[in-house]
Amino acid sequence: MNHASVPCPLASELPLLEHDALDPHQREELELHVENCPSCRAQLQSAATACCQLLPPELLLPLQPIHPSTLLSGHEIAGCRLLKPLGSGAASIVWLALEISTRREIALKLIPVNSIQRDDLRNRWQSEVTIAARMRHPNLIRLYRVEETSDFFALVFEYVPGETLAKRLHRELPPPAIAAQLIHTLANAVHSMHELQVLHLDLKPSNILLDHSQGESWELAIPRISDFGISTAAATAAACSTANNPQQRPAGCGTPPWTAPEQLLLTPNDLTPAADVHGLGSLLYALLTGQPPLPYVPENQLLDTILRQLPTPPEQLQPHVPAELSRICLKCLRKHPADRYQSASHLATALDHWLTARPGTRRPQTAHRSLKIGIPVVLAVALTIPILFALPRLQQNQHSVLGTTTPTSTSSTNPTAPATAPPADFVSLLATPVAAHNTDSAQQLATEATQQTQLALTRQPQSSAELLRLGLLLQRAGERMNSSMHSPLYTAAADILNNAELLLDRAHQLTPDDQRVLQELAAVRICLGNLKTHAAAPTSTAGHRILREQILKLCECAAVASQMNDCRQQVYWLGQVLDSARVRCLHLEWAGHANLAAEIRYRITAALPYDSPASKSADIRFRMLLWEPSRTSASISPAENQPDSWLFPDHTRQLQLEAVCNFIASALFSAPLSAPFSPEAAQQCLANAGKLMHQLGLQEQLLPRILNTELVRPIAAVSSEARVLNRLQQAEHIQHAWLLLCTEAQQLFPNHPEIHLALSEAHLQAWKNLLRRNRDNAAVAALRQSQIAAEAAWQAAPESEVAYRQIADRIQRLERFRSGH
Repeated sequence: MNHASVPCPLASELPLLEHDALDPHQREELELHVENCPSCRAQLQSAATACCQLLPPELLLPLQPIHPSTLLSGHEIAGCRLLKPLGSGAASIVWLALEISTRREIALKLIPVNSIQRDDLRNRWQSEVTIAARMRHPNLIRLYRVEETSDFFALVFEYVPGETLAKRLHRELPPPAIAAQLIHTLANAVHSMHELQVLHLDLKPSNILLDHSQGESWELAIPRISDFGISTAAATAAACSTANNPQQRPAGCGTPPWTAPEQLLLTPNDLTPAADVHGLGSLLYALLTGQPPLPYVPENQLLDTILRQLPTPPEQLQPHVPAELSRICLKCLRKHPADRYQSASHLATALDHWLTARPGTRRPQTAHRSLKIGIPVVLAVALTIPILFALPRLQQNQHSVLGTTTPTSTSSTNPTAPATAPPADFVSLLATPVAAHNTDSAQQLATEATQQTQLALTRQPQSSAELLRLGLLLQRAGERMNSSMHSPLYTAAADILNNAELLLDRAHQLTPDDQRVLQELAAVRICLGNLKTHAAAPTSTAGHRILREQILKLCECAAVASQMNDCRQQVYWLGQVLDSARVRCLHLEWAGHANLAAEIRYRITAALPYDSPASKSADIRFRMLLWEPSRTSASISPAENQPDSWLFPDHTRQLQLEAVCNFIASALFSAPLSAPFSPEAAQQCLANAGKLMHQLGLQEQLLPRILNTELVRPIAAVSSEARVLNRLQQAEHIQHAWLLLCTEAQQLFPNHPEIHLALSEAHLQAWKNLLRRNRDNAAVAALRQSQIAAEAAWQAAPESEVAYRQIADRIQRLERFRSGH
């Protein structure tokens, strides 16, 4: 299913799922989102590794035959004595170890291999290890050597005590001058990489280590760049150039939202040092504001967001940030590479001039070259490793590529805050991380937001720029609260977003042709159309009233979109409206609320501007077909199935997958309770789905992905509602049909990891249903079947972090269940 309308939770809230720190309703909602969101699944990987103590070592290292007892403290591997595990990835384990020959502590990364993999892995890493071994800058984590044993590739890294920049920023922000000093140091280190013809391409807070060997204060922390030593240049270059979905690109192509725009458009061999300058700007932005330059968005919005949306100036989020430092930061983050500093050295020079002009500012500090080899060093082992590439000049036609992709704004508003801007303390309060809020502080913020809104609306003369600025601040704060999994914040989020709408609507009245105001007004109405609430059950009378109010906001968003001059902007926002409404409409229909679903569809389609070019685009026509899954195959025209006829062709594949998913879901949900889903019905459903995929031009090999990734959300949503309403027979009927469908699909795709994962989720639904019936023994048996299926997926795809997470989750559920009894 398309889940573009479902906002991602904050990264700090995702670990709550693994730690069981949510109430059942919140957990159910977060599970539904994470099961279908690749970005959130990737973030959860670090939380899942905390469960490695519960996992059998043979699951952690499925490809190596070593007995579990050999991976214990004291064992010697590659001339190193293991001391304690530091972390685990999908295909590696990292230990703190003692290098016997030098008596120094090192970080030992062990990558298990078998005879089939060995030659391939060795060829992939030889040249990159050679380059990494040449790195000698004091602010780069060093790779000392690589050893090959009968069971492992062993990578011996420097080990430094401290923490990642990402972890430190969760606690506090440095003063602006210290932030500039840190980036000055890192820019010199990056420049040294560039001199060796190496790009990092994945600069982000989690890849920066703060060495605390000199002290733990910001002033004494020494920044070190990690994760540059090993890569697969040729393989990753090919993957970057062929991946249809930006979220599926290898880590070396960047980690949204920190990545440079050209990293999503060009092959790695066409990138320049300007891509790393953008990464340094992202780091500076995080140090100044505590957040990335752009928000985390669903995958089908990723490319458009990175190419279109501009970062909010840091001084608007943190008023104490000096304007000149903010200007340096924003120059690094410009969309076109030619508009940035052309080298990391140029950025370092700009920061040096700014720091020199500030009286009393201490000069930037670099790591001491005289540090003894034996000083311990922390290696924050990331689960993805960036790439090393030669650095040819960027192609001359790149400007046209970026220029035509990025929509332009005709806004004439002045970004500089007027004299009547809201108080700095209120602006600072708006930028407070959601995790720092409780119910009282959130409501206090909402109350003050109402007061500031009323002041702005009654102030004379009114300024559209002032209203836009305050509306933007409120919209961002409300959106962050609404993305939280802490339900008491939702009421405050609604109040703040309603105030943002009042301000932006008034700004629109003052400047009807201002396209920036129109875009932000559309954005806040999309937020209001997707407000979370636990005040009433979705199917209750109050729930229906709330749903109708949200649909009204989506209709008003469509009306705003129809006033935009740019056809791309119209298509983008109308697509958001349709995606948000369609998902809810279909879920209601599948859950048995056909009348309400029909009402939603009528109101949304009536709000579309049918006489506009946007509504006649393939993007919108195809979305309209998705409202009726059973008729999709009979309604698709060749034009609607050709990505080159779309204004946003990167959305095509996801919507095509949704079309097949909806088609299968309708077959499952329409089966009457009196007639259980049969193997013959499952076979016919799969055959019909295959015909639709052929008509859409989708490869048959994508069917396992649809049965797993795409189908999870509607299955889980409708089943969850059935359990909440105590309609257990309906939930069991759906689970049985899905399990049977996956079992039949396994005959078509034997030992396919996605089929195993789908079977694991189907058994998990059985576990939930059986718990509702208080059949504990049967529930435990179902959960064990779910774990077995997840382990089968792991064996079929040892690199699958999803399989690893599912195994860890099933083990945790069993442990919690046993401890609860």
